[in-house]
Amino acid sequence: MNYSFNLTRNVGRTDGEAPERGWSNINSQATSTREMGPGFRRDTLDDHFNDWNWKKTVGLGMSHLSRNTIQSLIYAPMFTGALLLKKIKSAIPELIERTTDFLEFERNIPPEEIASWKSQVERWENDITNPNPFEQRVKSSLFIKSFYSSI
Repeated sequence: MNYSFNLTRNVGRTDGEAPERGWSNINSQATSTREMGPGFRRDTLDDHFNDWNWKKTVGLGMSHLSRNTIQSLIYAPMFTGALLLKKIKSAIPELIERTTDFLEFERNIPPEEIASWKSQVERWENDITNPNPFEQRVKSSLFIKSFYSSI
């Protein structure tokens, strides 16, 4: 839990698989680089990763392609950014809706509790040896029983 991407400062929502996608592209180089010396092997792999990154960067501007073209090219690295515009268009309304939900939720929490929680989070982010404010401290079954018994 201390190293979850979801709880890491300056990391957006991710499935955590993005670093792995580049490796599937590089698998074909295994047989070519297997018998190389460490320096030449590293240079060769760096060249291939730089090529992969360049194709992704160039592909960011490909949002004008038709949906069928994009679908047929989806696994080609230079077209991985082709869906960027579509993703942005769907993300903006979601951002507005989630922000509205958050502000409404926050209005119902006393400001001193928010300040206390923010302080705990900041302490933990600066030094993960502090108690993790995201860790569950109450067993859910006990919480549910006490919640329903209080109704």
